[in-house]
Amino acid sequence: MLQRIFSFFALLIFTSSLLAQERIPYDSLRVMDYENPRDYIIAGIQVSGIEYIQKEVLISISGLKVGNTITLPGDDITDVLKKFWSQGLFADAKITASQIRNDSVWLDIFLTEQPRMSRLELKGISKSEQTDVTEKINLRTGQQVTADIMDNTRRIIKDHFVEKGFLNTEVEINLHEDSIRVNMVQMEVLVNKNDRVKIDEIYFFGNKAFNERVLRRKMKDTKKVNINIFKASKLVDESFREDKKKLIDFYNENGYRDARIISDSVAPSKEKEGRLDLFITLEEGNQYYFGDVEWVGNTKYPAELLDAVLGIERGDIFDQKLLDERLFIDEDAVNGVYLDNGYLFFQLTPVEVRVEEDTIDFEMRIYEGEIATINRVVISGNTRTNEHVVRRELRTLPGDKFSKQELIRTVRELANLGHFDPEQIEPNPIPNQSDGSVDIEYKLVERATDQLEISGGYGAGMLVGTVGIRFSNFAASRIFDPKAWRPVPSGDGQTLSIRAQTNGKIYQSYNFSFIEPWFGGKKPNSFSVSGYYSKMNTP
Repeated sequence: MLQRIFSFFALLIFTSSLLAQERIPYDSLRVMDYENPRDYIIAGIQVSGIEYIQKEVLISISGLKVGNTITLPGDDITDVLKKFWSQGLFADAKITASQIRNDSVWLDIFLTEQPRMSRLELKGISKSEQTDVTEKINLRTGQQVTADIMDNTRRIIKDHFVEKGFLNTEVEINLHEDSIRVNMVQMEVLVNKNDRVKIDEIYFFGNKAFNERVLRRKMKDTKKVNINIFKASKLVDESFREDKKKLIDFYNENGYRDARIISDSVAPSKEKEGRLDLFITLEEGNQYYFGDVEWVGNTKYPAELLDAVLGIERGDIFDQKLLDERLFIDEDAVNGVYLDNGYLFFQLTPVEVRVEEDTIDFEMRIYEGEIATINRVVISGNTRTNEHVVRRELRTLPGDKFSKQELIRTVRELANLGHFDPEQIEPNPIPNQSDGSVDIEYKLVERATDQLEISGGYGAGMLVGTVGIRFSNFAASRIFDPKAWRPVPSGDGQTLSIRAQTNGKIYQSYNFSFIEPWFGGKKPNSFSVSGYYSKMNTP
């Protein structure tokens, strides 16, 4: 009953029609009789006190509609006020009866918006840190400043610096009323990072196979304090997550495939003030070994050959990463035996068929498929280099059987040309299993290879200047094409070099060279022409 009385204290009774659109002082009106509630028909609804939010939207949020029946006093008004408070956007909310006539009531929803931010100021951190923090908190001028906004801002800033090792970061937010603009505030954020927290000691629990010294070495970036000043000893959250992953990878590579970190925690060091001790609890599990490996579905190559290529013997320590590398990843992996000989549609599925105590038996299920023949070879991305320059380097030609090795060799040859970014050469086999063919697309990205040399030197009592230019993708066949001079004809992979040295009247030297790497166009026979001229005048 007290809650209902509080919620309706602002519910005002009859007022004259002359004052229907004006606010009435609340302390001049009596509280409605809660002992005798009545039903009224809502004749009108207005919203006051709001500047930025559309009033129609607020009426819709309230759920009140003209023509509906409402009980006054009653829970209807309480529910509406709860809806507005739950938005977190308002500093004050009241509902009043601006007029009551017979069974009709005119309601006024008075809302005071939370103040809006006119300015954000970050203190206690550098300009670069301010830029990073501003991007993360994503606060905008004119945005409402609510309790949730401030709590979220504190959390984001603290998390940002905790990830960088400042575990004791403190964030204080102060709001200052804007003296110029109404209902606007200036937000001042004070950040005190404090010192990075250093690790005094790292303790491991549950480790039996490896001692703490070995495990600490596997954690690359999370180190305890020691005499080596070049080793980090600060606890950085992101680095610690990576180091925990490295720790489990180390266990996995040594046969402990079920190893996991049960928990990790920090506590103030008992030995040294201002430092932390790091505690990591492990569950190692059992160590496993490779058992028998059986090949199923192989008709082209015998099991003995595949065993030799795999290179894993019964009794070897189980390592899933090593198994994947020997089956699929390494250049001399098992799948290479098939892919290098045209079996593009080859599939290999390793299946654990038996785990007895600490030994795992595998069945390698193979689908060999038919030999794939290269249908089309597509070149894309060569915006400057002519296509014939690329095609003469290909080792995968239409009509040939597909070969992974030749595909890799082609990528290497294209990179050696120097005209394309080697990291962005992307071979893309497009298989068509219905007819046993494959199209291969080589996606290329051109890079600048021309060189300009300007230098000067002093010797023998004179100053010598040098100017040189080298075009590494020249096209002599287009020198008579005016449209090709942009700035020089290019695209045929030829090299043109011009260089001049002089000190003025006493010494002059000029050099010229031209190289065609595929003279005749059929084989990589290099043809070069060079010339020079020098002149020395006696002073």
